[in-house]
Amino acid sequence: MVLNRIPLVIVLSFFLSDVFSQDIANYYPYQINQFNAIAAFAGNEEKVVASLNSRTQYAGVKDGPKNLVFGLHAPIFENQGAGLRFINDTRGLFDVNKIDGIYTHRFFVKDDVYFRFGLNVGLVNRRINTGRIDKNSSIDLNDASLSNNTFNTNRFASGFSMLSKIKDLRVGFAIPNLVENGVSMNSYMVGMLFYDYKINNDWKLTPWMSYQNIPVLKNVADVSAKIEWKKMIMAQVTYSNIKSVKGAIGFDLKGFGMSYMYEHYTGALTNLASSSHELAVIISFDRKTRNFKTAKYEKDLDVLISYMANLTNDKNDYDKGFIQSEIAKIRQELQKLMEVNSDKTSAKVERKLDVIEEHINNLIQKYSLDK
Repeated sequence: MVLNRIPLVIVLSFFLSDVFSQDIANYYPYQINQFNAIAAFAGNEEKVVASLNSRTQYAGVKDGPKNLVFGLHAPIFENQGAGLRFINDTRGLFDVNKIDGIYTHRFFVKDDVYFRFGLNVGLVNRRINTGRIDKNSSIDLNDASLSNNTFNTNRFASGFSMLSKIKDLRVGFAIPNLVENGVSMNSYMVGMLFYDYKINNDWKLTPWMSYQNIPVLKNVADVSAKIEWKKMIMAQVTYSNIKSVKGAIGFDLKGFGMSYMYEHYTGALTNLASSSHELAVIISFDRKTRNFKTAKYEKDLDVLISYMANLTNDKNDYDKGFIQSEIAKIRQELQKLMEVNSDKTSAKVERKLDVIEEHINNLIQKYSLDK
């Protein structure tokens, strides 16, 4: 028994290191859902978001890697967010389950520049699933090394992430497993760089890059381009330095979204499999709040209120057509403010909007614009 156990321990130790070190990157599939890898995305929109992400790597390979990620996140206070992330990963004999609680906080430098920092804390369970061992193999299923603490562990884990926005540029960074059981890991890091280019009111193009620092294996760099139509339909293409090409399509209709990605291998991996597949379902609920970059918009609204107060002055008697055109311009200005504003909330701004609405109603009455 001892002689049989020694090679088994050596083989499993080697394979365990290979699986848990090299493929940790695949625990966090992010091509069609960046929250999976960078927790700092939690609460960055005024929405409650639930997502389910499924990935089949090396399609057709028996007991090949399969990954399932469930995420839930939302803003909880102004500039603060919270979330939950559950990961189930199976590959060969090995299973990994990880659950994270997430907290994020955003700091503004100015209206269109902010940094959001995220902390994830949770539990990682790693184990060997002996049910996948072929009964006809030479492995002794009763071998104690299959159930010892070397290969079956529960560990507390924590990680760090960051998301910044500088006008149309976004940068994300994460070390999802920074510490395990008090021991510094620093094993896997991922960084992303996005640039949002608005073509017109309907179309947006986002070229972006990602880089993964992966232990043992070659680091992975991806270059992607995503195009969106009215935030409802998207298409994306990606090239990776591991010699694979990825294509993705998706839609989002009134808070229900679905995306699919196909990855085709063109290099040495074709000897193992030709493709991988990934599917994501995302459900979101808008929070019914008005959001404003407070400092700037308060000043803009003050200017509008002052101007409208002058228009409604009893001593003024402007041409009816002039007043109609001025109201149209004011409404256009308000629409512009609403379109670009999504960052801070303010009761003061709400009250100023009510004042502007009252001024508009007074102008309509004074110049009989409703007749």
